[in-house]
Amino acid sequence: MSRVVSAAILGLGIIALLLVLNSADRRRERRVNRIVLDDPAVRVEQVMGRAPIRCPAGPMQHLVERFPAGTPRPTAVGTVERLRAETAERWIYPAGRRREGCTPRTGDVEIGMDAERRVVWLVPATGERPLVYPVPAS
Repeated sequence: MSRVVSAAILGLGIIALLLVLNSADRRRERRVNRIVLDDPAVRVEQVMGRAPIRCPAGPMQHLVERFPAGTPRPTAVGTVERLRAETAERWIYPAGRRREGCTPRTGDVEIGMDAERRVVWLVPATGERPLVYPVPAS
């Protein structure tokens, strides 16, 4: 009898693991990982699917909190200023239901596009994964 119970628990665990690995969030995460800096807008649209919420660059101060842990605040602020100068538009792919607004929420993908419609920077998952940006050569 204990073997049957153990097999049932193991089976439920495997099913739960498969559900987590195939969740919508995981699929979006795998898609966004295929986007790299300097990709053209066409590539982003092919990878991410539906049309994003398109927003003006704006002040972009929210990105200061999106740097990898341990990044000095002055470095983050200076980098955001540099990225802001290069960003023409921000694209937000909402994690949940389609919504409006230019403030990214937890789990949203946010991508900065330049005037030539190429990826300048991206946040793969707001509040969950750090900003990906070009690091200037020393």
